[in-house]
Amino acid sequence: MHPRRRRARFGLSLPQVLLVLVLLGIVFMIAYRFRPRYERSPFSFFRVGPGMSLRELRTSVAAAHGRLSCRPDFKNYQYCVLKYSPDPGFMAALLDPSDHVVLVEAVEVQGLDGLGIEAESAQAIWSRVAAASPAAPFAEFHDTGAVRWTSATGRWTAELHYAGISDRDAPTHVLLVDAKGVSSLARQSRDAKDWATRSGWIPTTSARAAVAYEQRRTERKSDYGAMATTLASLHDHEAGYWNVNHTFTRELAGMFIIGGTELRVLTANDSGWTAEARHPGFPGHSCVTYGGKVPAPEWPVTTGGTQITSAEGVACDPAPPFPTPSGVGGRD
Repeated sequence: MHPRRRRARFGLSLPQVLLVLVLLGIVFMIAYRFRPRYERSPFSFFRVGPGMSLRELRTSVAAAHGRLSCRPDFKNYQYCVLKYSPDPGFMAALLDPSDHVVLVEAVEVQGLDGLGIEAESAQAIWSRVAAASPAAPFAEFHDTGAVRWTSATGRWTAELHYAGISDRDAPTHVLLVDAKGVSSLARQSRDAKDWATRSGWIPTTSARAAVAYEQRRTERKSDYGAMATTLASLHDHEAGYWNVNHTFTRELAGMFIIGGTELRVLTANDSGWTAEARHPGFPGHSCVTYGGKVPAPEWPVTTGGTQITSAEGVACDPAPPFPTPSGVGGRD
């Protein structure tokens, strides 16, 4: 007789099943132990981004030889100012009650170009995460345009805001937002919601942006006109001084200068005077005038080359066009 063949067994034995379950349990335990407890934004600026813990924020800032200064805000929140050397401009982060970053903002400081340089490299990295799209400009930032990057989940955003006041239109404001975290803040109180809205942490709508644009355009027109108005007032100032002292003056004590106008008396003697007015919001543009007896060859000329055409008149460079906002993509 031939020996009886044993049937092949399929499946796992009980010890094998138990071993597999143990191994799976170990894998899940390790994955659970080392999984990130909080989500992180794919967008960062100076290696700082929403979702970071306070400890991670301190480590990142310290690694860049910077300092962190925090103060309580919105009851259980913290507002932290980030200081770097060299100074790139103003930069801050808002942390929620669990000590995690929900917002990073940076603001250009005149004379410092660090923010613009960092923005150049940052947006190249952001564009690998998502495509940039126009966003509604924000009045409080004096925007003429804004660009936004949004993560696939819609929770994380990065924004660059532009003011259109220089030939090289560098960003003047940077915002990295955890939409979920900022929404939680806005639900805390009316004051918190109003602050988040006014600060641009909650995206503006296209309708509000259009109204704000018209308001800003009117303000810009007024600022430009302030240069000519200030020079007209200077005529009264100089006339009053001459009546008492029989000479004209470079001194501006008691002179009312309108808005942000920068007034400079170029020449002044007992026969006449010349002056120029500029405004920081209009680089490359100015207004000029003269008073008394000044020979025509000595009449002042504006920064843009405009000449005075009438006796004791005021001449200004043509006002620069106010750029139409490029962004209309705010959430309505």
